[in-house]
Amino acid sequence: MAQDLSTAARIRTSAFDLFSKHGVRSTTVRMIADSAGVSVGLVLHHFGSKNGLRTACDEWLLERLGREKAAAVQGDVESMGQMSSQLAEQSPYMDYIVAGLTEGGEGADRLFDRVCDMTNEFLTEGVTAGTMREPEDRIAWVTTLTALSCGASILGAQVARRLGGTSLLDPAVYTRYALASVELFTHGMFTDDRFLRSITDALGAHHSSPASTPDTASTEDAS
Repeated sequence: MAQDLSTAARIRTSAFDLFSKHGVRSTTVRMIADSAGVSVGLVLHHFGSKNGLRTACDEWLLERLGREKAAAVQGDVESMGQMSSQLAEQSPYMDYIVAGLTEGGEGADRLFDRVCDMTNEFLTEGVTAGTMREPEDRIAWVTTLTALSCGASILGAQVARRLGGTSLLDPAVYTRYALASVELFTHGMFTDDRFLRSITDALGAHHSSPASTPDTASTEDAS
């Protein structure tokens, strides 16, 4: 059993690296098997299909990102300091998210929905801890925050260029980006609620809050 677990982890690691570099569509099960040093049959034995392997990679990544968000919510300065000193290790995570989302399709929808789920948990923890306010439209808030975060990753090179570097994870770039983000969320941009009231009056008649999150079921075929 231990050997099976270590083999599965090796396969998943190889898949994650290849998906990050080449995208899911351009990565074949054969490429993953060769990288992991196993047979195609063994890959399918552990994960069923390339789609199953992608789902496993998604969950593995989100579990690690969840730990980082938990540290931020809880104000764990030591853990946050360790993360900021290990930015280079975050690069494959960002590459994987960018590759997964920019390819589009059901896999991208599923990944985005899972990141939204994680953001929703982050919000719940923050509200419970008293560090965040409960938004009026939670689904819209969670979706918008997730889109902003993912958008920064997708536009990483452009953001970095504006902030004096080549990568969003360059220490100097990331410091400016992180501080600006936290300042924006902490203090906001407007000095009062006039703009909010104007928008609410203008769009209020068309506003509706969905009762539940989108259906995240996926039937993406493996290749």
